[in-house]
Amino acid sequence: MGNNVVTLDAAIGIRQQVGAFLGLIVPGGLEIPSENLQFLDQDGIQELLLERPPFFMINKAVAFGSNEVLSIAHISVERCAGHFPGHPIIPLIRMCECAAQTALILGGLNAGKDQAPIAVGSGDSKAHARNLVEPPVTLVISAKKLPDVPSGERRNSGRRLYVDTSIWVGDELVGSLVRIECVLMKKGIILNKRKKS
Repeated sequence: MGNNVVTLDAAIGIRQQVGAFLGLIVPGGLEIPSENLQFLDQDGIQELLLERPPFFMINKAVAFGSNEVLSIAHISVERCAGHFPGHPIIPLIRMCECAAQTALILGGLNAGKDQAPIAVGSGDSKAHARNLVEPPVTLVISAKKLPDVPSGERRNSGRRLYVDTSIWVGDELVGSLVRIECVLMKKGIILNKRKKS
């Protein structure tokens, strides 16, 4: 399917089409924009990013223009091995990784052809888990781009993008990671190994 702009079927609601692509019912607490939808399968996501599975955990995503993304991550018991033996719980850091990876997709949508997004931080590290989540489960991650950073706050390493995320299981908000900072860097800088002097 790849990185395609989709023509919507007027007879079927946008929420239902997004849910059908993602393979779930979209959480009721999420607003679904109706402009410039792109359905991103693994190939479409990989066109935007340098990361690959098994490190990259996002299975599919729907982009709403270049300001919002809704993604899913299937989290297995194996991904939570040892946390805790006999009663696995998804670690908060695993949910943060999924949130940051969804922010990277949004960064990729805002990057130039020779750029790739790199997550470098999350504001004041305001990760928050509201409940314990048991695998196997599908996380739904919503990411929204924050207003552009004033030019005085940009650093020389590349254009910066800030993203707020929320993490859902069904209709329940289970966590969030705010002000994820992504840098849009030249792919050559990321991929080239630096020589030691």
